[in-house]
Amino acid sequence: MKMNEELEQLLKNLKLRRILDIYDEQLRAAEKEDVSYSEFLTRLMRAQWHARQGTRSRMAHPKCQARNAGRWIRFLSRASLASIANRSAPSPNSTS
Repeated sequence: MKMNEELEQLLKNLKLRRILDIYDEQLRAAEKEDVSYSEFLTRLMRAQWHARQGTRSRMAHPKCQARNAGRWIRFLSRASLASIANRSAPSPNSTS
């Protein structure tokens, strides 16, 4: 049995990429090994968990932290400039 379109879309929307990648393979293995539904689901969730742990450890790397900090600084700078511009611009309804 293959993954249906609704399940595929849900996995994408929930950002469960690892499960999406391994679902068919794990389903075939579970059918062959006569694994319970609970064990099948546990395997999928464990694989997703491991994938997320890998992402977190990569994000904890100093280069990633520095790169992300730079993004925040640029974002905050733009936001600050925009708010300053909005505050100093005269209101169209004001009479000066």
